Amino acid sequence: MGMNAGGDGLDAVGVKREGVVRVVCVGDVHGQWSKEDGDALSGLKPDLVLFVGDYGDEDVGCVRLAVDMVQERGWSAAFAFGNHDAWYTATPLGRKNCPYQRRKTDRVREMLNIVAERHVGYRCIPEQSLGLSVVGGRPFSWGGPYWKHPDFFREYLKVSSMEHSVLKLVRAVDSVDPGHPIIFLSHSGPTGLGNQVDDICGRDFGDKPGGDFGDEDLRQAINHAIENGKKVPLVVFGHMHKRLERGRGIRKMVAIENDTVMVNAAVVPRVVGGNRVFTVVEIDQSWLVSSVAEVWVNSYGVVQDEAVLLSRDARQGIVGKPWFWNLRDTHSAFQISYRQGL
Repeated sequence: MGMNAGGDGLDAVGVKREGVVRVVCVGDVHGQWSKEDGDALSGLKPDLVLFVGDYGDEDVGCVRLAVDMVQERGWSAAFAFGNHDAWYTATPLGRKNCPYQRRKTDRVREMLNIVAERHVGYRCIPEQSLGLSVVGGRPFSWGGPYWKHPDFFREYLKVSSMEHSVLKLVRAVDSVDPGHPIIFLSHSGPTGLGNQVDDICGRDFGDKPGGDFGDEDLRQAINHAIENGKKVPLVVFGHMHKRLERGRGIRKMVAIENDTVMVNAAVVPRVVGGNRVFTVVEIDQSWLVSSVAEVWVNSYGVVQDEAVLLSRDARQGIVGKPWFWNLRDTHSAFQISYRQGL
């Protein structure tokens, strides 16, 4: 990697600033998770670890390893599940190509049982020690405007439609402690964040790329929380990978709506040259995100590189706001080195 592109956003990341909540986001894993990831993550001193899903194609072993690691190290954590976590169960093509005997093994239920109370989908997980709650979006989401795989969602999650999904998410929001701000965690991000190929949830695949590929039910849950007076400092998701398909460039990984910061953590592959990438978010005492950085860490927990995607250190006046975001150019030397390392 070689170049440190950050420096003013996270106090060199390894040094945790006082009075902040440090959230470490684990993007789409796709089978790249090992003991070394635990050592790397420990070096970041997380207050809260959020997994956005896609551990692999129904990779039970990967999920078990991640959950065991969380338990052993005593981290506060929440887990989402992605479309690849139901790859051989949700779709006819997946079932046709399934490499194991589905009549004897149900890997989706096995993963749900392993994660247990840390599975945040359609739930609220209160983190009392941090004074906040994590609310989960729709598990196993494929993204996009349509209600996909209805039989799967009916069987595994008892959800029959997009409207039903919205209702379950709203109920999760309404169950949050009245004094808690909300961090939303989902595999797919919400709608309304742009329809260009390189937008944070923009569709970059297929012969005719483009369009908003976010989840409408998550959008409605976020709106419901804010309209009812909840603080929502952070929404974390993955699914839409940073490196766009067919060499179309690099995705925007941060979007901002008033006091809410949307973060896409899907930097894939997440292991390059022995270094692991995590997205580190810091939230200050006023429940505003103060910084977002993509951080590459070696297996000894030592930061090798960081790219500050967003910082509130440099304050500039703007009408109607007490401060403005210093949004860095995502096509920095760090990003170039990342692409060259693939």
